[in-house]
Amino acid sequence: ADAAIENVIVRQRWPWSNVVDIDFVVTGEATGVKFTAKYDGAEEFILAEKDLYGKGKTAGLFEPGIHHVTWNPSSAGLDKVELKNFFVKVEPEDKTYLILNLVDGSYRYAAAEPEGGWFSDPDNYRTKMVFRRVPAGTFTMGYSEALLDKLQFSGVKSDGKTYNYKNYNKARQMTLSSDYYMAVFKATVGQHLYVTSAVDGVAAKVSDKGAQYAIAAYDEMRGKNDEADKINWPETKYDVAPGSVIAAYRHVVRNTFPGDWVIDLPTSAQWVRAARTDTPDDKVWDIRGEYFGDADPSTTMEDLISYANQVGCWTENSEGLNDTVKKTLGRYAPNGWGFYDFNGGYFEWGIDYSGWYDTQTDPVGKTTGAKRYRCGAYRAATYICWMAPGYLQDYPSTENCGYRLCIHLKNLFNDN
Repeated sequence: ADAAIENVIVRQRWPWSNVVDIDFVVTGEATGVKFTAKYDGAEEFILAEKDLYGKGKTAGLFEPGIHHVTWNPSSAGLDKVELKNFFVKVEPEDKTYLILNLVDGSYRYAAAEPEGGWFSDPDNYRTKMVFRRVPAGTFTMGYSEALLDKLQFSGVKSDGKTYNYKNYNKARQMTLSSDYYMAVFKATVGQHLYVTSAVDGVAAKVSDKGAQYAIAAYDEMRGKNDEADKINWPETKYDVAPGSVIAAYRHVVRNTFPGDWVIDLPTSAQWVRAARTDTPDDKVWDIRGEYFGDADPSTTMEDLISYANQVGCWTENSEGLNDTVKKTLGRYAPNGWGFYDFNGGYFEWGIDYSGWYDTQTDPVGKTTGAKRYRCGAYRAATYICWMAPGYLQDYPSTENCGYRLCIHLKNLFNDN
């Protein structure tokens, strides 16, 4: 509402080239931009982002000022068509949410969650996947000293031993220099089965289990990391093994995503940024979509344990929630950016090794180790019951976890 587009000029470099130059001015706030076109004999159509050049690596967000974009009809498959009476319309577009169609890799944007919720459309847990844009910026990873004390990070007991994770979870500043999209929910059984079966040419077995999420081993997600030709983030960067789950998703979007986008698991920093939202540094989101923190000294550890038991995201015994309930999505309110189930459900995969790393810009995580990040918790010590830990543990003992996909809009290795 606070952005506008003015002084649009469209011209083709004919006769030496069929490339179309589009110049325009953005006023007000930074905005997403939608380019639509029409010519004689055709319905109005959207100029796909993969065919637009000169806009940088920000997935179509434009700052106030003068901009120049080119559109290539050849890459859009229109190089053999005479575009008579051709015109382009340029208008602001809210790109908060991205809805990916897993059938053909197409996607569209939305400004907000629909009134009935994302699952009011059953395709959103079967053949579509909803992502939310996360803004670039600096945020706190880890906890303040006061909150560490409250959550009793010192003296954690496990297997008869006492561990002190306080140093691993201390607050430090992380910076992400690019926006990215994170899936609003973990991938569901329906989405997982559809993509991994359809990509092999097999009739997809679309699940009717509703909003229940899939689990997989890390090696299934990206490829084995214990062989000579291992797939090993960050050493092999964005490479994944043929036949892996991530390779199947990339096959779906191979002809629709811009060349600098990569769909993969999130880094731990991306996961924490989305979990924390823009809450103050001394607070963390809990499962209700509310937050607690140092500002409420009356809250005791017993209060936190009592509340955690009520919502089922932590128990003092090993029983926890039954398998069906802990795999069901959207049971609790979303956090401030509209993400569901960061906690209160089963664990989900991150891309990097478990462990601690210091203040960085665009971190790729700890570079060596034995275990990969498993993010979130439904039951375990209270220090991982709540949002945005700084040291994401290698819980649980099983190698199977859920997963939440991330669309990396910037190559974190700066090599393309």
